[in-house]
Amino acid sequence: MLVIITLIIISIFFPPAWFALAAYIGYLVLTKKQRRDRLIMFEIQKLIATGQEETILKHLYYDAAKSFAAEHGASMSPYKNDPEDDCLIIDMVIGGKEYSVCVQRWMKDETMLTVKTKSKSREDIVDSIGKDSFLAEILNKGSVSDEPTNETEGIEDKGYIIVNITQGVNSRISSERVALQFVLEELDAARQGNEAAVQFVKNSGFSPSEYEGAMQNSFEEVDGPDGPQQFLLSSVMQFASDMDFMVSLRLKVVEKIIHDWGLNKQEKGRTDNLLQSLRNILEDDDSVMPALTKNTPVPASARTRHVHFRQKNIDSAQNIVSTLTVITGDDVDTIIKNALQITPQEDDEISQDEIIAKLSRLSESEDIKTCRMSIQPINEIWSWDFEFSDEELEVANDLVSVLYDMRNGDFIAPVYNIVKQKKLASSSFDDFDDDIPF
Repeated sequence: MLVIITLIIISIFFPPAWFALAAYIGYLVLTKKQRRDRLIMFEIQKLIATGQEETILKHLYYDAAKSFAAEHGASMSPYKNDPEDDCLIIDMVIGGKEYSVCVQRWMKDETMLTVKTKSKSREDIVDSIGKDSFLAEILNKGSVSDEPTNETEGIEDKGYIIVNITQGVNSRISSERVALQFVLEELDAARQGNEAAVQFVKNSGFSPSEYEGAMQNSFEEVDGPDGPQQFLLSSVMQFASDMDFMVSLRLKVVEKIIHDWGLNKQEKGRTDNLLQSLRNILEDDDSVMPALTKNTPVPASARTRHVHFRQKNIDSAQNIVSTLTVITGDDVDTIIKNALQITPQEDDEISQDEIIAKLSRLSESEDIKTCRMSIQPINEIWSWDFEFSDEELEVANDLVSVLYDMRNGDFIAPVYNIVKQKKLASSSFDDFDDDIPF
């Protein structure tokens, strides 16, 4: 992109340079795939050479990594933009050794790359689920038998797998709050999946106002390395060669978690979760309260939002109120009163992942961005980069202050003004190279 901007500037004063600019853009388009493959293979070989297992590729959009995985034999969902494709595993032979290579969507559409020998990958999964479990036995055999010796053997195998994975997920759930968030995230992903997944969500007993956007509100106890989400993902990915079974397996596990924890019957947990969501919307957007009731003043902390967000927030709040009316039997004013009185989560309970997720949501809003913040850990070579409006920066600074205390001050977070010319340049030429931004 720096080369393109330089050529544009030169072309203004030296018109023949436009030919050089056109040639360079043509080069980017024609060599896009080769540069992507070269970059990914370089990162894979670097991990192998240094003995590391994973890295975050901030300079590689996930769609590029997904295309690479698809071309190298990854099992893909037949549905476009299916969340199941946000983590893909391929087998590669490099230097005479067999490796398991995993690409996973990371924050802000970045890519997490994991490279392990096939034996090490299998050992890690078996260790995580328990060496004595039935699922470990199945994995050591290779897979579920596609040709059972009798009519019920394959069904029994799959039943044991569901039980074992459910036990593994349950062992990583520490509270009803974690169980509920885990289920809501799964429903949020499933609603975008195949026909069976969509139907499962409709019959789950939860309303869209409960699960839509749940993946953006995750926290470490759910999505962390020792959380139920990562365990479920690593467990079902072993059956990626049979996409229908993998989806069915995941839905069955979620169904059992709902049943085991009685989540669709636990009115208090669901009510508190919905009230907290309603409170957040009311305190974030000053146009929501008047759309719900004239009897309660707008919270002092509420902000004036862009028209796009105003209507979206009003619709979300109305859906939440409608659901709470069914669950509690209360009227609108009582529900709003209870929402404003519910105890908000304290800052010292928030995790690093939650802070980064909130910063990402701020950065991805449609507000006009005026500054860039780069959170740079002192002893690392990577950084988190975000763009904010002036108003968003105030919220971001509060979150970064909490993160600073949490990490004992091991990072810096400089803020830079955004050069207005950047917007012109990126809007004119980004479409030529969507996958690799250089």
